[in-house]
Amino acid sequence: MRKIFYLFIILFAAYSCTNADSFEINGKINDGANKKIYLIDLSSVKQTPDSTIIDKNNEFQFTVSSTEPKDMILYFSMNNYIRLIVKPGEKVKITADANNLLGTYNVEGSEESNLVKNLNKHLSNSMSRLDSLNTVYNNNQNNPKLDSIIQELTQTSNEIFQNERDFLISFIDKNKSSLASYVALSQKLSQRIPLLDPAKDFKYFEMVDSALSVSYPEINITKLLSSFVEKTKMRIKEEQENNKRFGIGSIAPDIALPTPKGDTLSLYSLRGNYVLLDFWAAWCNPCRAENPNIVANYKKFHSKGFDVF
Repeated sequence: MRKIFYLFIILFAAYSCTNADSFEINGKINDGANKKIYLIDLSSVKQTPDSTIIDKNNEFQFTVSSTEPKDMILYFSMNNYIRLIVKPGEKVKITADANNLLGTYNVEGSEESNLVKNLNKHLSNSMSRLDSLNTVYNNNQNNPKLDSIIQELTQTSNEIFQNERDFLISFIDKNKSSLASYVALSQKLSQRIPLLDPAKDFKYFEMVDSALSVSYPEINITKLLSSFVEKTKMRIKEEQENNKRFGIGSIAPDIALPTPKGDTLSLYSLRGNYVLLDFWAAWCNPCRAENPNIVANYKKFHSKGFDVF
């Protein structure tokens, strides 16, 4: 009877672990005592951040209710944060310095968050190299060889960008079923330069979406990615159709506009002529300045089949 009881306890514990409905993020932030630290869920729409005050021992703790993995940001400010992928049942321990979370943090208790850390570490190194290039540029503003220095810096910058792209693509190929690859898809070398373009690199977005749809079919992260992939696919299809309709060598669509005399002129009525399509506006000074040249050429070549529309 006692053996049956112990077996029940073991099975109950195993069931509880696999059916956890929360996870914990705790840790120690050096120089963080009495500071407010925030946590927000990026995998849910319109979430408000949670917060807590780091205690006098530099320690903090969050407990999050969730039955699915979450894409979380732990932060002091927009420029001082770390990103975590946390699964239900996990107890994630963070150690870092308050003044530089991203550059100093370590994470325990979350395999996905460690993969994200590898992504962030590689990206941080690339960004540091770019910062050093900016320093070289700033230090050579008055150098007579500045043009050649700029060329070298541009080449090195392009190499850094390509290296980071290659790293991300290799990471996704090796970890396509990992939630960390969802993070990899959105990595940027700066605020304005995405490393993977959703249109040009669509196959990687589709690859991760397909893999996560099998591994995590019902979670918000997968649903967000699937929605984005579907919208991107539609946009690519529309652009391809537009290129067929309006690309070089395609027949222009008909346009019908009023003339100064009050008549309506159709573009198709000028078929067989050499037609200049001139789009301009009364408020556009360069356009107005070019008008006399267009009129002059119209008068010169109209007898040879030249028209302006």
